[in-house]
Amino acid sequence: MKLNKFKQEVAAVYDRRQDTYDTGKAGKWHYNLACQLVECVSLQTGQKVLDLATGTGMVE
Repeated sequence: MKLNKFKQEVAAVYDRRQDTYDTGKAGKWHYNLACQLVECVSLQTGQKVLDLATGTGMVE
């Protein structure tokens, strides 16, 4: 697939992050954000969450 220059640059950012996306400093940021999201919605026992296109799938 041929991408324009901007799309190539965006793809390159994700290519560089692929090995550490869910680990290291970035991974902790995603995990902490997911925890904050769960706290904000005040889930009750038995309720379910649909994690739709949020990127990491960390909210389960």
